[in-house]
Amino acid sequence: MQIALIVALSLHILSSVFWAGTSFVLARTGGIGGEQLFRPQMGAAVIAVLSGGYLGHLVHRRRDQKLAQREGRRD
Repeated sequence: MQIALIVALSLHILSSVFWAGTSFVLARTGGIGGEQLFRPQMGAAVIAVLSGGYLGHLVHRRRDQKLAQREGRRD
């Protein structure tokens, strides 16, 4: 479980930093070379969104399990 969290967090951070960094570079250069970065940016965006969704799922599932344990019930 902890390995999945670490891998998802790493993927999310790395892809988000790449996506944001290339967006800033494209904005700074006036969009020169935007055609070459389109596919890598879209790939990074997809990975960032999917890994973020998975992280949200992991965190909220763990929180719900802890709440259920406190109340003395199991789902």
